[in-house]
Amino acid sequence: MSIDSQIAAARAAIAGHDGVIRGRRKPRMGKPGGRGSLFFSVKNRGFIPVRSRLQRLYCFLLEEDPEIVLYRTDAIEIRTGNQIQIPTFLVWKTNGVVSIREIVSTRSLASPNVARKFKALSVAASSLDIPFEGISEKEIRSRVDLDLMISTYNRGGKRYGREVVGEYVLEFSKLIPQTEFTVGRFRSLLTENSLPCGYLEAAIFHRLISLRGSAGLDADTMLEVRRA
Repeated sequence: MSIDSQIAAARAAIAGHDGVIRGRRKPRMGKPGGRGSLFFSVKNRGFIPVRSRLQRLYCFLLEEDPEIVLYRTDAIEIRTGNQIQIPTFLVWKTNGVVSIREIVSTRSLASPNVARKFKALSVAASSLDIPFEGISEKEIRSRVDLDLMISTYNRGGKRYGREVVGEYVLEFSKLIPQTEFTVGRFRSLLTENSLPCGYLEAAIFHRLISLRGSAGLDADTMLEVRRA
């Protein structure tokens, strides 16, 4: 199957009866000491298999990024010499561009064999005119930011989309003076308007609201609306 056909098939793939969108690999789940797991993706409308903790963390970043509309793991096979390479992520952006993003830790790249395969995949992607990007832990945020991102995704981001909470964020920002725009005031308005409390976490996850001078969600934490 050609690369174009594989990309089209990957985009058209839907979740099976178990809710999982499978790629070319078959990661082992539940193996003692194993790192394989399933990540629930709103953008993909199903569970995405991941083979490492680093891949799982990167899924949160893809879910958060408003420029990413869809992504798949282990979706295509690319021949490099006499070997078959399966890139970690295939990503679609809002502008229609499809890219390959390979997840590899800096420690792994110290291995000549891993570095050689990474280079071969990069060259192959270039020859196919597919944008290629290597992602390591250096491209993934500090642990504090990751904790907040994971928390807000689980408590609101994966339930309520950007378009759902956006209008309320703008409305509330007009009702609350900037000097009083806190987590507590925002939650109070949600309660008064019989809206889900998870709207706050969803707004933070979707980059509609940022925290000012704090990474916690205490009642007195100041909020700031992010202007487009």
